[in-house]
Amino acid sequence: MSSGSKVIKHLENKYGEKFKVEGVDKASALFPSLSGKDQIFAYPVGKPEQIFVAGESQNREGEIYDTYILARWGEELGKTMEQEVKKQIPDVGDFKFYLRIAESKYDESMIDTSIYDYIQNLNKEVEVVLVAAIKTSGQPDMKAYNEGLYNFISKVKKPKH
Repeated sequence: MSSGSKVIKHLENKYGEKFKVEGVDKASALFPSLSGKDQIFAYPVGKPEQIFVAGESQNREGEIYDTYILARWGEELGKTMEQEVKKQIPDVGDFKFYLRIAESKYDESMIDTSIYDYIQNLNKEVEVVLVAAIKTSGQPDMKAYNEGLYNFISKVKKPKH
């Protein structure tokens, strides 16, 4: 069984749903101690917007990690904050939220927990990354976005949900 197949089988057993592999990031055969093991980019079938990373742990033999919960929470932020992003960031095109949370601070039991409940009641140590495409005819003036980004961050910290 390939590394990717093993990871997908684990994910499907863990979450009770089917996943599709978008791509594989192969580990370096020359420097395996530096690159770790293969990792896959996957998403639940029919939900490509929830793409996430999964793979075998480099440090803990036989353990498989994934960021599926973080991808779900990122999608939740994207849906609930879409109007606010468009209001606060002029000329925004496509955008996506990525979350970074210590692996020990979340698990699959939180799959149905809202990101807002998680931040307010369980863990405030969440790094939220917004990747946005700005539509402009030239080089964007990043200073023009400072106030909107500040306003947006304030909304994320204290949502009205």
